[in-house]
Amino acid sequence: MNYILKMKIFYKFIKNLFKTMASQRLPTFYDEKMFIDSIQAFRSFLSGTHTQKGSLYIRNLPQELRYKIWLDFASTQIPNEYLVKYNMQDVIDLKIQQTGNTQLYQLFVLACYYSNFQLMQKIHKIKKQPMDTFILSTITNYGNLEVIKWIYKNYPYLTWSYSNPLEDVNICVQEIVKYASLSNNTDIINWLFNTGLIDSNLPCDTSIINASRRGHLDVIKLLLLKCNIYPPLLIQAEKLSKLYGHTHITKYLTDFLFNTYHLLPEN
Repeated sequence: MNYILKMKIFYKFIKNLFKTMASQRLPTFYDEKMFIDSIQAFRSFLSGTHTQKGSLYIRNLPQELRYKIWLDFASTQIPNEYLVKYNMQDVIDLKIQQTGNTQLYQLFVLACYYSNFQLMQKIHKIKKQPMDTFILSTITNYGNLEVIKWIYKNYPYLTWSYSNPLEDVNICVQEIVKYASLSNNTDIINWLFNTGLIDSNLPCDTSIINASRRGHLDVIKLLLLKCNIYPPLLIQAEKLSKLYGHTHITKYLTDFLFNTYHLLPEN
């Protein structure tokens, strides 16, 4: 049997293999456990340790062809989120070579979310990706200050301000503080103050309310120390903290209002 005919038979087999696996719903990952189980099953199949007839055929294939099967499968069947989260670098490299701008942007955003600095830098060198308030706010929610520092360093043309016009180069800093208050990340808020990106004039109504509802006393203390926050907002925050059962915050705000403004809690 000549080489060309062997390859045709081989690729026909692989096509049928993918079809069989698809019918077993192996490549469809509804959760992480299914993802891990599916990958282990497929790798076992490729290693030839599986008892299925097809696996016995695979056992006789050269290692480089098995690896190619793995790359073809992983690059088409595994969602980008799992590729980045589990740092499947060989598959990611293949996708970067084959992908268009939309996929490249998605991989970059996921790299930011999962603090994959190697991938962030690699994509950044290929093509500088758009950066906006939404991405930074979501990164803040994930709580990684180092990623925000990396973006600040590598996107020097961005304008960080309290306003949020439609221009792509503008970052709305109060949105970042809002998400930091949700995730109780005082490190990010402190960094924004220390770099001069925010000051005492920061509009932080939503952030104070978020922290009061979530029970994040450290965020409240920091914002009270750094910002100009007036009694009506603090009274509202006090009521919310009581409503959500955060008695430590209720007591702190009650004491703060009395000691600073001589205000007693409303009945």
